[in-house]
Amino acid sequence: MYSILLAVGIHHREMIQRKSLNYERILNVEIEKTNTLISKLVPIHMVNVIKNEKRQVDEFDDVTLLFTDMVGFTAFSKNVKDPREVVNLLSKLFSRFDQLCEENRVYKVHTIGDCYVIMGYNGRIDKNKRFRGAVVDEANRVIQSGLEMIEIIKEVRENSNEETLKNLDMRIGIHTGKVVAGIIGSKVVRYDIFGEGVLIANKMESNGVPGKVCVSEDTKKILQQQTDIFNEYQFDEHTVINLTSIGKQIQSYTIERKERDSISGM
Repeated sequence: MYSILLAVGIHHREMIQRKSLNYERILNVEIEKTNTLISKLVPIHMVNVIKNEKRQVDEFDDVTLLFTDMVGFTAFSKNVKDPREVVNLLSKLFSRFDQLCEENRVYKVHTIGDCYVIMGYNGRIDKNKRFRGAVVDEANRVIQSGLEMIEIIKEVRENSNEETLKNLDMRIGIHTGKVVAGIIGSKVVRYDIFGEGVLIANKMESNGVPGKVCVSEDTKKILQQQTDIFNEYQFDEHTVINLTSIGKQIQSYTIERKERDSISGM
């Protein structure tokens, strides 16, 4: 009898241990899912800040921002027969842009309607250790993303049978400057950006050219600090933007990637 009770007890203990291990595995999987979700909502350096329910304000010098606006989208939205087509179009485009951000290691700040906002700093290195080469690299990756976005819009336009999409295009503006950022809200959190740099990047877009990427003088100067990267691009003067609210005038340029033959022949 004793041996039977002992065997039952051992079996019961083993069952409890197995359940405990299973619960632990499930818990670890859920924690990993939560961490992955948070890391997609905020820059990686902000994940622990949120988990610890702390507040942190980021102040950046020479951070590169990108703003987009779709030309012809309002007309498309107004003339489309099925409203779901509007959502489907934005979902299709923004999903490709999201993938582009991952590939180019830039951070998607947010979307506002048909506007898509990117920041070059992605939080993967200490913000206080952003050496000059990192700042140039961030600017370069943002510009690459902008140029590829233009190609994606072009591809969607040319492959569509919808007459309302034939005029769809995109303006993109990029600026490198000072930015303040932080977590906004407590229940529904959002990492948002503020400051002069945000204003200028936005104006680069609104004063831009459909189908082109426009950059500020400051972004151009950042790229000039690394000759091999700077020489990959063609800059053409666009316009001087008057920013009366901050008392500045900013020279803007359209930017394109040079043909490989012209780069190698320099």
